[in-house]
Amino acid sequence: MRTLQIGGTALFALLAAVLIPVLSVMWIRAASSAASVAIAIVLALVALAVTLLLVIHVLRAARAALIITTRGVRIRGLLRTVWIPWESVARIESSGHFYWRRATCVVTTDHRQLLAVGTADQYQILRGEGRDLAAQDPTAPLLPTRLAIGAHRRFLAGEFREH
Repeated sequence: MRTLQIGGTALFALLAAVLIPVLSVMWIRAASSAASVAIAIVLALVALAVTLLLVIHVLRAARAALIITTRGVRIRGLLRTVWIPWESVARIESSGHFYWRRATCVVTTDHRQLLAVGTADQYQILRGEGRDLAAQDPTAPLLPTRLAIGAHRRFLAGEFREH
């Protein structure tokens, strides 16, 4: 069972979600002229947008997962979960996407590329891993990708066959 291991980020998002709207309402009430009310409303809307983005980011990080079993790979995202049996996996590689750099990418036999965004470089700290010392080279795969590649090799070697 996975627990929410993003304590500092989750706390920051919660504080932002509560404090920014409260401070904005206080500012609107304290405003004396129409121009300052308009500025306060615009700032409140910007603050609300930033807060929503923070909350979405925290939810995505908490929900995203790459689950590897002897039967296949499950990629869990914010809104959907994809199950890929090992028989359908052609290869596993590190993503070269500009934003989701070094995320685990599962390429299926029908040439679909499924990205596990929770394994991307920017989520290392949120996963509780710290910096990956074995992947100092920016092109080297991160730990989740290396583990997935290893599991795929074990499947290809016949270790996961049921007797």
